[in-house]
Amino acid sequence: MEEFMQALVTTQSEHIAALAKQTAILDRHTAMHKQHAGALARVSLDVQRLQDGVQQIVGMLDRLIEQGPRQ
Repeated sequence: MEEFMQALVTTQSEHIAALAKQTAILDRHTAMHKQHAGALARVSLDVQRLQDGVQQIVGMLDRLIEQGPRQ
C-alpha cells in the first residue's frame, strides 16, 4: 500500500509540473495574442486614415475635373 501511495504522489507531482509548464506556455501565448491584437488595431486605424485621405484626394480630383480647364 505504501508503494501505491508513493506512486500516486509521484504521479500527482508529475501532473502538477506538466500543468505548470502548460500554464506558462499559455500565459506566453496570451501575452503574444494581446500584443498582436494591439498591433492589428493600430494597423487597422492607419488603414482607415489612409482610406479617408485617398477619398479626400479623389473628391478634390472630381471637383477639379467637374470645373474643367481654367482659362
